[in-house]
Amino acid sequence: MTTYLRAALALVLTSALLACSNNPTVVSTDFVALDYSKHTRFAWFEGDMTRHSGVTDIGHQRIQENIVADLQGKGFTLVEPAEADLIVNYSVVAREKVDINTYQVYDGYAPGFTWNRDHGAIVNKTREEYTETQVEEYYEGTLIVDILDAGNNQIVWRGVGRKRLSEEMDKEARDRLIKEVVSSVMKNFPPES
Repeated sequence: MTTYLRAALALVLTSALLACSNNPTVVSTDFVALDYSKHTRFAWFEGDMTRHSGVTDIGHQRIQENIVADLQGKGFTLVEPAEADLIVNYSVVAREKVDINTYQVYDGYAPGFTWNRDHGAIVNKTREEYTETQVEEYYEGTLIVDILDAGNNQIVWRGVGRKRLSEEMDKEARDRLIKEVVSSVMKNFPPES
């Protein structure tokens, strides 16, 4: 097998494995360069926090606890809003999604030849070919975390994480999901200078 074919095969297999992965998809953006060594105190946004009503109060509490734990683990301190350098806000959205996959299905044997003493070569067509479509409905949850400069209320960083949600989750599974998504989103905060 040539090097080109091996590389192409490796790329296809890696892409397929990543597509099957159910890890959160995370994107983060820093809008303003900020010296985070001088901005170490944070508070929660006091206004009307945009939140999805599909998340319970306990779910919101778990999200806040995980964000606070992550920030405190990085040396930031939770303070009253009047003393804060940074303001933290988040929102949660759950959307119904639909995946439609259509593909060719080949059933049976490929066309071939058999030899018959009386009739010579005979073509056998025992292969069936048809199209199959699968429709899958699911929910995808999105967590958006915004960090604002408390001095001018300007967004300095945003992290967004998306993950496919399971309909049947017990309390422990929900807590693990929240922790996984929050830590994935907050992994890139503060941004490297």
